Amino acid sequence: MATNVASYLLGAAWIFLAGIAYAGQATGSAQTKHGDQTTYASCSPSIGEVSGYGKVVVQCIYGTSTTQDSYFIATHPNNLELTGARFTSWLEDHNEPFLSLDFKNSSEIPAINVTVDILRPGVARRFDRLKPFRLNRSHIYERINSSGVTINAKTENTLPIVSLEELVGVVQPLVPKDFCAYDAGLVLGTPPEESEARNEESTRELLSLVNSAEPKEVINSGPSAEIKQVGVLTRVQYDTVFRQHITNYMTVFVYYAKKGATATLWYPSKKALAPLKCVDDPTWSMAAK
Repeated sequence: MATNVASYLLGAAWIFLAGIAYAGQATGSAQTKHGDQTTYASCSPSIGEVSGYGKVVVQCIYGTSTTQDSYFIATHPNNLELTGARFTSWLEDHNEPFLSLDFKNSSEIPAINVTVDILRPGVARRFDRLKPFRLNRSHIYERINSSGVTINAKTENTLPIVSLEELVGVVQPLVPKDFCAYDAGLVLGTPPEESEARNEESTRELLSLVNSAEPKEVINSGPSAEIKQVGVLTRVQYDTVFRQHITNYMTVFVYYAKKGATATLWYPSKKALAPLKCVDDPTWSMAAK
C-alpha cells in the first residue's frame, strides 16, 4: 500500500484564508476582510471552523488511486501549526531583529522544505495570484545552503521571515514614523489573557492606593499608550512524504506603539504586560534575551 501511495497520489492542499487587517487598534476595531475562497479542478472543499478571530479554513482533498490510500493519508495528516510570532535575533544576521514565526509539527510525519513568503496584499483578487515581496532572507538560510527547512515530526521550530528594517521600510511603510514595533502575535484585538492581566494590574494599583499611609491625588488622565496592530499576509508552503504539496495563507500581526507610551503594553509573545521596549532600541537584543 505504501508503494501505491508513493506512486499514484495526486496530492492534497490546505488553504487557510485568514482575516487580513492592515491598521487597527488593540480594541479590535479594525475591519477584517476574507479572501476569495474559490477552489479548482477536482477539489472537494469542506468548510472548517470559523473562529472568533475571523479565520476561515477551506480544505481540499484530491482523489487518490485507491480507497485504501485515501484512508491511510486521511488518518496520517500533516499538522504543521503556526503557534506564534515574535521578534528574534540571529548570530548569522549580526543580531539584527527579524520578525519570526513559531511552528509546531504535531503529526507523525515531517514537513519537508518549509518556506515562508510575505505576500503583497491587494494586487490580485485570488490568493494564488498574490505576488511575494522581494526581500533579503536571513543569512541562516545561506549557512544551511537551502531556501527551505524540514520540521521533523513532533518537533517545534522558529523561522525568521523578514528583517525589522525591511518590515518597516518595504512591507509596512505606511506606519507612522513616531510608532515603533515592539512585538507580534496571531490575534487581532484584545485576547482574554490581556484582559485578565489588566484586571490584576488594576487591582494591585487600587490596593496600593488603599494601603498607602500617605494621601495620594487621583489623576484622571493616568498612563496612556496608542497602539496599532498591522497585518502581514504570509504564505507557508511545504511537502510531505505522501508527495503532497500544502499551502497555507495566514495573517500575523505586528504590534506598534507610539513612542513615549507611559502605560504598560501587552506582549503576546510573552503573554505579559510590560513597559514599551521598541525593537529598534539599541539595547533591545540584550533585553529580549
